[in-house]
Amino acid sequence: MDMATLYPVASREQLKSGFVGKDLSELSTPFAVIDKYIAAENCRKMEEACKKANVLFRAHIKTSKVLLDDWCIEVAALEQLSEKHVNYIVSTVMEAEFMKDHLLDVARQGRIVNVLYGFPVAPSLFERLAYLARTLGEGSISLLVDNSAHIGLLQKFKDVAGFGPYIMFKVDAGYHRAGIPPNEDELGELAKEAVEAEKQGLCKIHGVYSHSGHSYSGESPEDGMRYLLEEIQVLVKGAEIVRKHLQPKEERKLIVSIGASPSATAVQNLLGPENSLNTSSTARELRKSFEDTFNEGFAVELHAGVYSLLDIQQVNMQSTQSRFAKQAGNPITSKDIALSVVAEVASVYPKRNPPQALIGAGTLALGREPCSGYSGWGIVSGWRLDSSPSASLQFSGWEVSKISQEHGLIYASEDSRVKAIAQTDGILDLKSSMPFEVGQKVRIWPNHACIAAANFGFFAVVDSSSNKPDEVVDVWIRCRGW
Repeated sequence: MDMATLYPVASREQLKSGFVGKDLSELSTPFAVIDKYIAAENCRKMEEACKKANVLFRAHIKTSKVLLDDWCIEVAALEQLSEKHVNYIVSTVMEAEFMKDHLLDVARQGRIVNVLYGFPVAPSLFERLAYLARTLGEGSISLLVDNSAHIGLLQKFKDVAGFGPYIMFKVDAGYHRAGIPPNEDELGELAKEAVEAEKQGLCKIHGVYSHSGHSYSGESPEDGMRYLLEEIQVLVKGAEIVRKHLQPKEERKLIVSIGASPSATAVQNLLGPENSLNTSSTARELRKSFEDTFNEGFAVELHAGVYSLLDIQQVNMQSTQSRFAKQAGNPITSKDIALSVVAEVASVYPKRNPPQALIGAGTLALGREPCSGYSGWGIVSGWRLDSSPSASLQFSGWEVSKISQEHGLIYASEDSRVKAIAQTDGILDLKSSMPFEVGQKVRIWPNHACIAAANFGFFAVVDSSSNKPDEVVDVWIRCRGW
């Protein structure tokens, strides 16, 4: 059963008629904003990096969950990377069902579509994924397996779809969330079972996959590259174990799929004119690891999701270079963040210590995701707090320090780390007074774009490259549900 019909979405045309042409300050709050110019630049940077490194790319749509006709924000780069193959990851089956019409259109263009369900698949979901595969065609759906029980359920998939899915072995590369270690006892034994299932037509072994969630503890571009390097070394070991158990003399280029946004975006550090970053020993090792993996008969695939929008967590980790930096090699800043949340000031408390302002955006607008660089839940930009162009979005000096369900309290930040995270062209000196008034709109960079975006059913879209950077130019509908 296709569950998408159980989560109806708003009419995009109706939303456009009510939003397009209006200034952000005219809209009812809270709402989420995507700057499509910045998002496109972030995607383009990933495209360039993957081409330069000669690696494949699989776009995770879990962040924006936006699909427009034949254009998906996460795939602005992806569709340029390959004329033939279009590869996605979804975090929910609903995302795949939401994409169905788009995927059918892509397939009609003669392109090969493959959607990976990015979670070791639970038994109750096999039928929905198989039904989608039957609609899209053989080779369209990949599943992650890390348990013998998953192999035992492949017949259930084939009974519905008429063919088996592609499978990728979920390998634990150090994050210890899901997956099995790349050793003979666990991965090797599971590979043997999968090979037997493949002989029966129940699946097609496609490769190995890991998620480098521990790369979120990085604090520099070097850290991001180092995590990616370590991950590819672990995954190649896993791919070698799997290949050893394949049918003799069979030529097959297994996929080695690695990444998480902090590590995957680190490949972008290889771009640009020579600098201390892309000529470092870690950068040289990373290039060599890509070449060696290819020469060993494997295909390297990067996967990432939040790379297209970015957020305070990503800026804090400094894992990649900024597209907008004045000097090549400078790490990303808040200028590179494409997602923001607009909230309204409901009250101000200038006599509190410290002075505070109440906004109508709490956990259900910003999420409750921490950032290792500071203790707050979002950082207030300097949007419309001074005479500088709104597109520069300087740091206001204020952060969202307390949240509950619908309430948010913003304080003047005393944390030097916040300044380091948020700084773009400078910091506005607003802490000596209360810069906010009741009814004023503020624009907040969330800690984690994926979680903040999940609170909204659509995005107001602006284009900061235009002469009206705060005018809504489009509305994008977002997928909901599981």
